[in-house]
Amino acid sequence: GRVIDPHGEPVPAGLVRAYRRTFTPRGPQLKIVKKAMTNDMGEFRLFGLNFADYFVSAAYSDRDRAAAIGRTHLSANVARADDGYATVFYDSAEDLTLAQAARVAPGVDTGSLNIYLRDSKRFSIFGFVVPRTSSTKIMFVPKGGDLAQPDDLIQPNALGGFEIRGVSPGAYLLMAAAVDGFLASDVIEVRVRDADVENVRVPMQDTISI
Repeated sequence: GRVIDPHGEPVPAGLVRAYRRTFTPRGPQLKIVKKAMTNDMGEFRLFGLNFADYFVSAAYSDRDRAAAIGRTHLSANVARADDGYATVFYDSAEDLTLAQAARVAPGVDTGSLNIYLRDSKRFSIFGFVVPRTSSTKIMFVPKGGDLAQPDDLIQPNALGGFEIRGVSPGAYLLMAAAVDGFLASDVIEVRVRDADVENVRVPMQDTISI
């Protein structure tokens, strides 16, 4: 498919994710099973998928781009994404619960799956980590993502405060851990609706070995 910006132009080096519903002891969950980067024509290809229904999203910001490109080096003429555009699911929904699934099955041709980004308002998450340590990293992923392989790592400031900018409405997971592994927090769910989220407290405790 392709990813198109609000001005009708292709989105280069954007992040495309495919989600699949899985069943766990805690009930059904949506897991990110594949991600890809759009090319200079805004085109993407999600391959190696098993037969199933998938929810597909497109995202465009500096944070999303970092998750998309991995170790790929972009040419100097690719403009910065900055805060970019809000995440949009196929077909035009910003909320995953309203998204339309794309079916991958024998004999089923979904055609070109195009996603049109919108210049919607984006929000920030403000919080603080306790206790303050100089080596703390915060893992941040959409709900359903893998915190063991986060798209983004946030470094709190000297006072333990942090800000996560350019966040689309939706549910997210975050977790803080010291680099040496001796301190870590629980997994915290943060839901962004129609305003900034403030005063997210992330307490860390001593870890144990199993």
